Amino acid sequence: GSFIAAVLAIPVLGIIQTSMVFGVLNLLMGLVLYSILQQKIVDRIG
Repeated sequence: GSFIAAVLAIPVLGIIQTSMVFGVLNLLMGLVLYSILQQKIVDRIG
């Protein structure tokens, strides 16, 4: 029983790990885009 649970857990953990990595990448991309937009707004105002 526990062997089956372990086998089923492996892809789930892989998916969670992958989604966490993508989440971090999305967060970094968002921060970069935000800083670029902020810089453009500042340039436009100034």
